[in-house]
Amino acid sequence: MTDKAFFKQKSPGELEQALVRQMSHLRISSKLYDEGNQWEAERLATAIYLICHDSGKNYTSVLKHVGIKEKILFPDTTSLTINTANSFSMTPPMLAHWKTAEGLSLNARLGDVNLMAKISFNKWWDQTVFTAENGMSMSRKNIVYRSRSKDGGAHVDATNSDEVYERLKTQSSHFTVTVNGSPTWIARVGNFTNGHWATIRQIAHELDSALAATGY
Repeated sequence: MTDKAFFKQKSPGELEQALVRQMSHLRISSKLYDEGNQWEAERLATAIYLICHDSGKNYTSVLKHVGIKEKILFPDTTSLTINTANSFSMTPPMLAHWKTAEGLSLNARLGDVNLMAKISFNKWWDQTVFTAENGMSMSRKNIVYRSRSKDGGAHVDATNSDEVYERLKTQSSHFTVTVNGSPTWIARVGNFTNGHWATIRQIAHELDSALAATGY
């Protein structure tokens, strides 16, 4: 029988080990994704969510538990293409076209994080990384939440009520132009599927690099 009054505060060491375990999950799933198992992005979304997401008093991220959330700078992939007030880029800035035996596919850019701008957690987490043709947009936080909580990471909804997430899944390749620092959709290149998974893989790449720089 469980004692409902039981309460034990976890030690700093236990919380650090929780972060180490989640980073191990993230790195293993990243490796499996890169080997061709794209559905591992759903597991990546779960690990990223646990590491990063805070929601009031009821849900605290592992980064916040450990006390390093505000101390880390995160590489920003979008800075590789959207680094001026006015610029032109192909595909959502987190992604890239890869040539395969079957033709072009859309995948995570990965890349050298040393070439990317470094930004604070809140700016990184809340930054727009996908803009659909109707002007609707999603941040890293939005995409990770949808995948983890609605679309396979920790739960599956029978319906999808988020139109822009659906567009990222099925219509995610287009040209964008940036005017006054704001990316705007202008023309579709093709309907490349699984842009949501590729974006999550790129978010994992950024997070992995940020945490590795601190010793995790």
